Amino acid sequence: ADNERDSRCSKCARQSTEMMSPVSKPLVVLDTGVLFAGTFSPAGVCGKVLDLVNTEEIAVVMSDRLRSEYEATLTDERNRLRFPGVTLEDIWETLDLMDDCA
Repeated sequence: ADNERDSRCSKCARQSTEMMSPVSKPLVVLDTGVLFAGTFSPAGVCGKVLDLVNTEEIAVVMSDRLRSEYEATLTDERNRLRFPGVTLEDIWETLDLMDDCA
């Protein structure tokens, strides 16, 4: 039984190693609040985080569910009214950036 378990563990370890790839930049999941603040206040700290994404110094990890949350938050009329200088075009550019970098 130990020999069988060792064989399975070796197989899992080999598969895990094969699936891993070296990453030279940090992988991040951006909170919706960071994306929201960065879009509407690009000069702030969250805007600087988006700059790091744009310059590919960090890589964004994103799921379909998170992408939907980003879109819903950024395009919500109540949020947009708080920042009248930001256009829908600005919002879609941010969402496109997330798509391109994920």
